[in-house]
Amino acid sequence: MQMALATGCEVYAADIAEHAREFARKSGAHGVAKDIAEFADKELDVIVDFAGFKSSFESCLEASAFRGTIVLAGMSNTTLDLNVNNVILKELTIRGSNGGNAKDIASVYDFFQAGDLKPEITTIPFEDIGKGLEKLKKGEVSGRLVAEVNPD
Repeated sequence: MQMALATGCEVYAADIAEHAREFARKSGAHGVAKDIAEFADKELDVIVDFAGFKSSFESCLEASAFRGTIVLAGMSNTTLDLNVNNVILKELTIRGSNGGNAKDIASVYDFFQAGDLKPEITTIPFEDIGKGLEKLKKGEVSGRLVAEVNPD
């Protein structure tokens, strides 16, 4: 989201977690909601589904513009029942993404160097990894969870 904003894109963010919506607001998203379908009137050109649930994908289909693109990056479900009405009537493109290549990763470093990316990081002591994983499972971690091996 921050990279898209840094390149001048109009960005709308959706997440079921309030802390993620708050981060999107602070980062400058043009709109923030619990469900991307709330932006169906915006007719979004590109939507990246990081969740990968049937419900999130269906919302992407609803919010997508005519000839829009939906990028599937999340794999919460490995199979999806697909109502093809929106795919056909909107002439949608559906793509998959598993992260990127070395050139893509290098461009991320450029955004960091320019100060355009400000990730939210929660640190924990190495010995608390088990507790950290439990917090991740419960959706209690905002941003990235990093275990410090020797913080001193």
